[in-house]
Amino acid sequence: MYARCLGFLIIEAPDDDARDYISHEIMQCEGNGDRMNELAQLYINHLFRLCESLFLIFSHHSHFLPSPAGQGLYTYPIISS
Repeated sequence: MYARCLGFLIIEAPDDDARDYISHEIMQCEGNGDRMNELAQLYINHLFRLCESLFLIFSHHSHFLPSPAGQGLYTYPIISS
């Protein structure tokens, strides 16, 4: 799962600088699986969960959020609690 997380970060990075940064961090792990797992856990705990939390907060207040590509508004489904 952790390797998939790191791969996803590279693929979905917003630009080349972000891809280079993430790739550099992965390369600094020097193939050490434990270090790569720690790096992935860092991103999961601090980036993915932040995005998930913000989505949940905004989806309860309004179902109109900026689209992922920044092209106007997109209607996200309301998550019922």
